Amino acid sequence: MITQELINYVKTQLSSGVMREKITSDLLGQGGWTMDQINEAFGYVEQSIPTQMSYQATVSDMTQAPVTIRYFEWLMYASFLASIGVWIFQFSSTGFQVYMITADAVPIIWILLKFFCVYKVAYHRAEWARIVLVVLLALNAFLIFRFFFHAFSNPIFLVTALPIILEITAIYFIFNASSNAWLATNTNTQGAGAYVANNTKWNKVIPRINKIFTIVSVYVFVVVVSIIGPSVFISDLKVFAFAMLGTVIAIGAINYYETFPLAKRYANSNSRLDTWFIISAVLRNLVLFLSVLPLIQVIGMVAMVLGGIPYLIIYYFMVRSRNKSVVAV
Repeated sequence: MITQELINYVKTQLSSGVMREKITSDLLGQGGWTMDQINEAFGYVEQSIPTQMSYQATVSDMTQAPVTIRYFEWLMYASFLASIGVWIFQFSSTGFQVYMITADAVPIIWILLKFFCVYKVAYHRAEWARIVLVVLLALNAFLIFRFFFHAFSNPIFLVTALPIILEITAIYFIFNASSNAWLATNTNTQGAGAYVANNTKWNKVIPRINKIFTIVSVYVFVVVVSIIGPSVFISDLKVFAFAMLGTVIAIGAINYYETFPLAKRYANSNSRLDTWFIISAVLRNLVLFLSVLPLIQVIGMVAMVLGGIPYLIIYYFMVRSRNKSVVAV
């Protein structure tokens, strides 16, 4: 005989996206139920919710990427190759200089970041990754304006503008209707099994990272100001002093928001973005710590200036995407 308690347990687990094998293993190992009783419970549940089971099976079968995703992927790869070709062309025309290694470090990192986002969209159906690509494209708005200004007056410029043309075309395909449907299906599938009893990433890991870095950084800032004296804010070093104070306030505010409101909101849900929030917290707090250290403070300041706005934009879309994974408890 099976009980209503067993039926309710199986129904709840299936609705939460837990695999049948895992449910069976748990019941055999801890519940004391027999295999016949477990199979009977599954049969009863599958008869009572056939529509939901059919829907989940249909969704799980929709794994074949539409052709627009492949167009997007190969156009982005072509854009990367074109960028490398433009750099080689520029080197050959101006001659290689040692300082160019530093000048090209940022574009290379830029391409690696884009390559990673392309991979996440094409093979992991990550909604957030295409948003990041749009943000990165928007940051190249100056190049886009130059393209439209010089496109018909300077034929050579069309060659150097090839990477941006390919990238714009690729972004068009990733926001095509079929691409939207394919990515939306993955979002819904993730949402079906998003509930977890205790998300340690938000309950422990992220709050600890933020608290430790914030406490240490504030302590270092107070010690430095105490040693030099409050007059540092009106001395020749006032730019660095206010930069330190501004960094502590800005990143401290983000840390508070992430440690308390966001951690409370996401404590009972799960998302693939959680790992990226951890990486984001570590990078952000490293910048905070470097910004309050004397002598090497300039490293943190450069990171804030070059990466501050892109970071905030990406972080906003990460939070927005993460909110879709929250399941009311």
